[in-house]
Amino acid sequence: MLFRSNEKRKGVIAILVAISMVVLLGICAIVLDGGMMMHNKRKIQAVADAAALAAAEDLYYNYATNKGLDSGSATNTANTVAADNGFITGVVVNIPPKTANTTYFNNKPGFVEVVITYEQPRYFSTIWGTQKLPVVARAIARGTWTGSGAAIHVLDATGSSALSSDDDGQTTVNGAPINVNSNSTSAAFAKGNGKITASQINFGGDSASGNGLFVGPITTAVSPTPDPLAYLPDPDSSGMPLQSAVNAQHGSTTISPGLYKGGISVSNGASLTMLPGIYYISGGGFNFSGNGSLTANGVLICNEPSISLDDINIAGSGQITMSPMTTGIYQGITLWQDRTSTNPINVTGEGETNITGTIYAACAKLNVTCNGSDDTLGSQHICCDLHVSGNGSCKVNYTQNSVGNARVIELVE
Repeated sequence: MLFRSNEKRKGVIAILVAISMVVLLGICAIVLDGGMMMHNKRKIQAVADAAALAAAEDLYYNYATNKGLDSGSATNTANTVAADNGFITGVVVNIPPKTANTTYFNNKPGFVEVVITYEQPRYFSTIWGTQKLPVVARAIARGTWTGSGAAIHVLDATGSSALSSDDDGQTTVNGAPINVNSNSTSAAFAKGNGKITASQINFGGDSASGNGLFVGPITTAVSPTPDPLAYLPDPDSSGMPLQSAVNAQHGSTTISPGLYKGGISVSNGASLTMLPGIYYISGGGFNFSGNGSLTANGVLICNEPSISLDDINIAGSGQITMSPMTTGIYQGITLWQDRTSTNPINVTGEGETNITGTIYAACAKLNVTCNGSDDTLGSQHICCDLHVSGNGSCKVNYTQNSVGNARVIELVE
């Protein structure tokens, strides 16, 4: 038999509702304050990103002097950007980074870490406590000079045979890939028994054609690679000492950096020594031939042609040794063709040639002839088009420290 109580339990529902309302209000308070934290997190992250990028730009501009470390100006730049956006306190700038999520960046020059902490007041969640809620944002940016990552950049975007090879020569590219931007179905063409070998060959077009050989993993339909040195201004001859034009046909000649109007020409058995620095050639070109020697260590040869015959021609059968400067914004670059010129650069190896550094001809063709045995004809080629010929062997030896420096300013974390 069931017993039913006629006694009513007064107030139970009201108590349950009151308790539930407290819990619901508490949850709503957490959700509302949490939403505010997420909103502030996005804003703070944007400021941290901006401050880190600004400091990275400072590191880049002073990289030649400070090698990725900070003399104080990068830190000041980051703090100024943060202050301009309302964060005067709670900003920590570490150059190099110290607390990165990825330890690869910690203590590494060329990187900057910005950490911003904002103490958000409680709004609705004061029912749970009064202490402020920390909102933290971190950004790591990179501002460095670095090699562009390719030994050969052929910049021609549409031409057929942008990279071409003939005769029976053997060209070996060490240390980095070949990038051919052309989207032509015959972006590269090889004939004869010539062979170009690299660790990776990337074509913007669909295929390579001809009977010659391109040896190495080949990838087609690759997005074009921008000119990694496009950010650099053409060298400026203003303020350079004016030097006399050179036309040496015998004996030994030593010359100094400066502006050469009328060019530099060495032939027959003459030998030339070029002291370190920038040689700006306005008209007349740079020509070396014959069985003399060419010694040019720590130099940049910049050619500004006046007529179509004002080329760079290096084709001596004697000993040729050339290397780039190791300081300044043009460090790593040995030969520079004015960007507005389509005059070719012609480099021939005859058996005693050792050229390191970048050969740069953004709007012109680079003609490389391999007639010797295992000549080194540059560390990097950046050119509109590249033609390789000859019956000997040569190589391009890329290393990060031997080529022109690409600009890298980017967020990495």
